[in-house]
Amino acid sequence: GDRGQLFPPPLLPSLTDQGNVETISYEALWLGIAADLNNDADADANSNLDRNISLVIWHCDKPLTWLKKYITGYEGRMRDVTVYSKCGNPVEDIPADGMENVHVEKVPTVYGKQYAYVHWLANHHDSEEAGDIIVFIHDNPYTSSEWQWWTFDRVLATAQRNGFGCAESFEPVNRGKEGSRVASNSYYHDVEAWLEYFQDEYFDEELLGHKHTYKKLQEWLVDPAIQLEGEIRAKLPLIPVCYNDAFAVTRNRIGEHAALWKTLEGRLKETTGVEESHFLSRSWAVLFSKPLPQAGMDKIMLLKTSLVQTMSLFHFPPRNGVLTYKVDGRHDKRVETNGLKPLVRYSAIIDKPFVDVHPRAVRNKAIETEEDEYTSAASWYGDTIESDVENLGSISLVVSHCDQSLDWISGYMFRNDKVTISDITVYSTCGIPVYGAPDGAKIIIADGVDSLRLGGPSHVFAHWIATQDTGANAKNKDDVVFFLHDSPHRVRDFLYWTFADMLRIVSANGFACAETTFEVDVGRPREVPVSSSIYHENEQLASYAPGRHESFNPNFSSDYRDLYEWMSTMDMNVFAEHLYQPVCYGGMFAATKAQLFTKKTVGIVQKMEKRLRRGAELDIHNDADLEETYFVSRTWAALLQKPLGFNGVRAVHKRKRNISCIDSRCGVLTFRYNHIPYPHNLSPMMLPHNSVGMPYVNEKNVTALWIGDVTNGDPGSLGKFEIVISHCDKPLHWLKEYVRGHSIYSITIYSKCGNPVEGAPEDSKVIRLPNVGRCDHTYAYWMARMPPVSAEVGNDTRHDVVLFIKDNDHRSQLWDLWSIDDMFRIASSNGFACAESVLPAPGEVGFEGVSISIYHNRTRWGEFSNGGYAREEGRDSIHEFKSKYTNLEAWAKDLELPVPYPFVPVCYGGIFMTTKNQIAKKGKAVWERLEKSLSREDNIEEGHFAERSWAFLLSKPLYPDRRKLLYERNGLVRCIGYFKGRCGVLSIKPAKLPIMLKQQGR
Repeated sequence: GDRGQLFPPPLLPSLTDQGNVETISYEALWLGIAADLNNDADADANSNLDRNISLVIWHCDKPLTWLKKYITGYEGRMRDVTVYSKCGNPVEDIPADGMENVHVEKVPTVYGKQYAYVHWLANHHDSEEAGDIIVFIHDNPYTSSEWQWWTFDRVLATAQRNGFGCAESFEPVNRGKEGSRVASNSYYHDVEAWLEYFQDEYFDEELLGHKHTYKKLQEWLVDPAIQLEGEIRAKLPLIPVCYNDAFAVTRNRIGEHAALWKTLEGRLKETTGVEESHFLSRSWAVLFSKPLPQAGMDKIMLLKTSLVQTMSLFHFPPRNGVLTYKVDGRHDKRVETNGLKPLVRYSAIIDKPFVDVHPRAVRNKAIETEEDEYTSAASWYGDTIESDVENLGSISLVVSHCDQSLDWISGYMFRNDKVTISDITVYSTCGIPVYGAPDGAKIIIADGVDSLRLGGPSHVFAHWIATQDTGANAKNKDDVVFFLHDSPHRVRDFLYWTFADMLRIVSANGFACAETTFEVDVGRPREVPVSSSIYHENEQLASYAPGRHESFNPNFSSDYRDLYEWMSTMDMNVFAEHLYQPVCYGGMFAATKAQLFTKKTVGIVQKMEKRLRRGAELDIHNDADLEETYFVSRTWAALLQKPLGFNGVRAVHKRKRNISCIDSRCGVLTFRYNHIPYPHNLSPMMLPHNSVGMPYVNEKNVTALWIGDVTNGDPGSLGKFEIVISHCDKPLHWLKEYVRGHSIYSITIYSKCGNPVEGAPEDSKVIRLPNVGRCDHTYAYWMARMPPVSAEVGNDTRHDVVLFIKDNDHRSQLWDLWSIDDMFRIASSNGFACAESVLPAPGEVGFEGVSISIYHNRTRWGEFSNGGYAREEGRDSIHEFKSKYTNLEAWAKDLELPVPYPFVPVCYGGIFMTTKNQIAKKGKAVWERLEKSLSREDNIEEGHFAERSWAFLLSKPLYPDRRKLLYERNGLVRCIGYFKGRCGVLSIKPAKLPIMLKQQGR
């Protein structure tokens, strides 16, 4: 009756007629368990469930909160608990109530759970403290979330009856759902298929890169050192197999193989240990189970024979030979009556411990549509096929700000009734006013005030995590934190997930990277079309050392040889635990508090935060100037994202074809494609519609970059045009022609020499100033008093442009001048434009064989000094010319000016254009210090220092990758003869200088 539900009713009479084995039900035999606990036939087993128990736990990094619930009612029977800690992480939540002798032993990270079990078997099984039943279990029992688990009492009862009880059943968790099995798998396996088991790298990440000594399981079993042929022969023709390394065994069954445990303890330490561990994992049941009585064997064989039409052998790793009966809904009612359940019942996807993959991702099945293609590859791209947004909690934003507006955030955030943004914290690290912050944002000034000094975004994020209340946040596990910075559009190469996409992904994976692996111009023709993954191969990623590729700043290098050494120092063992590591580029991501606020994660982040303090101490706010930030950017995903489960590893391994090193993305997995479908809602992250909004000098044409030009300016994006004139004694009649065609909002003339201002345009405002500091003092004076810029819609003054000019425009006869139209074009992109170019004036002789750059070598630039200089004899006195500073470097250091590495742009001639936004970025204090320094006398050395500083103070910073172009092009750093006044200037002698000039329209 009830016991036969597993099999079709019409078949039951013919089976029962074959023999009288009523003490063992068909179902119990098939599933490898003791029959129902309340059945009289199991009286002997039930009476012994009060025996003492030893618990052996292998631990790496997962909390043991689930264990207390699993063993409820048996705590008082635990004679001793041994925890083997492999990864050096704290062992949390051991259910010690009512238990005796709980102790922890540490094992090397290279040894797996099988070694821990064998170590206990070899050294403790005959201890007086050992219980009558030994339960072996590990901290990650839900590695395969496909299968339900037997209740603890069922496992103990089975061990008492059979000598061995397996915790994981062969019942699918989600039978009937898409992709789930519709078969009932048996505890027993066909021996011929089982012996053929081989270790395919395709199915197990631990096996990749390891030496294979045995071709199949059979070879290992007959190895003279193992000698398990007799065990196999005694249990033929069917073999019991237990998966997932969680089981119970009676003490007397252990003692039968005392010599074998000592042998295996030594062998599992050797290079073949990984391989042998997998063979041993499939042999626990063979070693410990009592032989099946002949009546039971006959019964199983009868089932196999009687159901031959619907029975099959699964000849695929890792479950070779498992007997399978295809079921339908009528014969699948016993699941709820036999103590079966998932070990952890997930109330929501968000609670699952692994990154899910779609069944299509691991099947050799033809892809019919583009949608199917993408669905099967979702995990490859860091996407998910399932989501659980409704179960997410509140949302927090942590924003790292340096000098860019945050107005893009409000447009990016997706708000609805189901999503609550509870708080927004902005850390401003560069002393620049914060524009465009969302309403209600809390602004924290972190530039040294109140002893809080933070470097780039990585330091801000680590600081925030490290200083939160771990316990309180851990309770709100479904809350999400978005980590953002003020320059998401600094890289134009990759598309970004939308805010809604990130919520969807983080709800399933615990982590979501804002930047995708889809290129902006995906599908463009290229020699080798590839699709890159978020996952990276261990060996190449571990050897990544940014100092070999990115180092320009003399303070760049850290104490770490490579990423592996960095992660090891941070106590991260991901390279030992997982075959593939996810990496999030772009510096923006989201994570659930469940992933953020484990004791392990917080401990690691606190260590990272201490290492990142070096950047703050050096006043480094740019992530590109500190090696540690390159390591951290490759750490966040591996630290915070749920790991790939068994099928996830298979899916990634199946798809990968190449391991590449693209743009410092060393180790990234790629495959070739002809046409790759991707979500059509993706876009660049708030890519500005005009050049003026870009935060960097990002010119890709090396010639234009070299001379300070741009190929894609957008003058129309600039705002109002203002002019500031430093006047001494020259008439200004020429100015009208110079700015012809441009609408001028205001003209302010600062007259310093007591002379009348001739030729001043109408509506000009004339202000008299003391004759100190020349034009440079005038400019600093105006900037120090510039009204705050506004980002309000309809009154946005950030992109207003200001021309700073002297009372003459003909400073140099050697170098050509950019036109006013050119200056608008350049300033719209770079934030700054110098009137004097580095191109020889038409007809000029002497410099036709050399090309100098606007960029200077940082070290040689700082060596500049000037003992005395008079531009106009009779007017310029050099009596008080020399300053107190040794050189330009000393002056800049005293004024606390942020001089960039390794190249400094310089504008000569005292005429330039910039935007109000660029002026505001540096803050009022910088301009006040500059004004004060230039107030000493009229003709002073400090004025020459200031002349060589305007460009780097007002230009957008050079995008890090563009520094390589200058570095590769640089042939000579000049600082003698004529170039003593331009000390440090980069120069080359191009063979085709006329062609270069022609390309620039000269």
